[in-house]
This record gives sequence, C-alpha cells and structure tokens, in this order.
Amino acid sequence: MSLISLSDNLTVRVRRLAAGLALVALAGCGKAGDLVATDPAEGPSESPTTQASEDPAAAAAPEDEACRKLTLKDIDPPTNDSPTVPCRKRHTAQTYYVGAWPKQLVTAASGLDDKALEDFVFDACDRAWRRTVGGSLEEWVISIVSWAWYRPTEAQFDDGARWFRCDVVAGQNTSRLEKLPPSVVGLLDGRFSDRYHACWTKVFSDESGVDEGMLTSCKRPHEQRAVGIVTIGKKNEAYPGQKTAFDRSNDGCADAVAAWRGDRQPGEFGLQWPRREEWVVDGQRYATCWAVTRR
Repeated sequence: MSLISLSDNLTVRVRRLAAGLALVALAGCGKAGDLVATDPAEGPSESPTTQASEDPAAAAAPEDEACRKLTLKDIDPPTNDSPTVPCRKRHTAQTYYVGAWPKQLVTAASGLDDKALEDFVFDACDRAWRRTVGGSLEEWVISIVSWAWYRPTEAQFDDGARWFRCDVVAGQNTSRLEKLPPSVVGLLDGRFSDRYHACWTKVFSDESGVDEGMLTSCKRPHEQRAVGIVTIGKKNEAYPGQKTAFDRSNDGCADAVAAWRGDRQPGEFGLQWPRREEWVVDGQRYATCWAVTRR
C-alpha cells in the first residue's frame, strides 16, 4: 500500500525500516554514506482472528493465497483491484493473509485513514508475513522480500467492507518487482534464491556527485552483496556511542565477510550500523554486512 522508501521523510505503512549509516571498509577502514535495512519486530505473536464483513452486501473480501501481476506502480495506492492469475503462472504478488478490523476499532476511528486502523493492519500483516515466509531476522534483513497491504475503497468501506489484504512482494525498493514461486510459504527458510537476495548496484561512497546506487536483486548486475548481520549490543544496553557502535560493527562485519569469502581477510566490504536514534527508538542492535563483489 505504501512504498518502502530510502527517505526518512516518507511515511512507511508496510514493513517498517530503520534508517542506518552505511560505510565502505577495506580491512577495517571506513567511509560514511546512506543506506536502509529492515528491522522487523522481534518475537512471535498470536495472529488476530480474521472476521467477515458485518454487511453481507458489502464488497466481498479478497481471496487468500491469490496471485497477481503487480508492478511498482501498484504498491503505493491504498486500494488494488488487479485481476488474479494462476499461481503456477508468472506473478509478482501473492496474498498471504486477509483480515478484518474489529468493530470497536472501526467505531472509534475518525475515518479510513485513521492511524489506529493502519497500526492494526501493520501488526497483523507483519506477524503473518514472518510466519509465512519463514527465516529469521538475518534472512529478513538480507532479502528483498517484503509485503504491501490494501484496503477497501471509501465507498466500499461506507457500505460495510472491513477487510484488508496482505501481499508478499519482492523488490519494493528496487527498480522492479521480481517474479515469485507458486507458493511463498517458507520462501526465506534456509538458503534462498539469489533472486530474492539483497544486493546493491554500486559500492557505498560519501563523495559528492558519485552515483549512490540502489538496492537490487542479486540476480541482476550489482557491486555489493548483503552477506549477513552481526549483533553489536544487548537488548537493554544503552547506546555505546557512535565510535564504539561503528568499531563493533566494523570488526564484526570484517569477520563475517571473511567467513563468507572463505578467506582470512575480508577484502573490501561495506556495512550499515545503527545511529543513536535507531538504537534507542527502533531497538536495532545489529549491523548489516555487505561484501564488495563488483560483479
């Protein structure tokens, strides 16, 4: 429903992102630049009960597990009526959860754009997304798999429609949505396809006028590959300061990239590490490590 953006100024209404600081490092030396990585909520939660619309005459709820050929232009609008296609055929979105707002929440809401309604959808879609695609925080961060959600139109809502739809997509922050397999269940369990792995088109740089590059599928031309995350702090630990946070991230990523290369030295690599805001507000305690591949 809302495009995940690299801009801190845009409202994010799908999988939330924590804006971090990316650095390019060569055997431990770094440069600063900008990057974004996902920071999904921790821990499992029970899913809300799906409810049918109160009014039988209201627009019918979407079909669960339905597939569609969505494009990036379809992500931002709050509603979507794209036709479904057989999941065995080429598609870029698959509905993995259809829910409904509780009556009391709708009654208290100021309108269809009420924040409480959006928060309810976010929590429901995100919990269901994690259960559906599988994996762990690391797989979520180093993949381009995410989700978007859609709601009834204003007229349908006025007629009693209370449903919302959650779709798995891959590539919201890239130049195109990637095709999905017939089923997205367990998509990020274990080692997943390069098509859904996060890469970056350029090497991170803080030099003015340099092409910053963008997120892409590792199936496409790229110069950096996300190889993992490293924990740099405990849950209740106070922010250790910018230098310490970077040093921990740099050391951890040097080891992680070296291990990924199967070498004693990491070679050239990039990293993203949490600033104070991400640490305190978002609870981010990890750095994301990027191997420079120049593929």
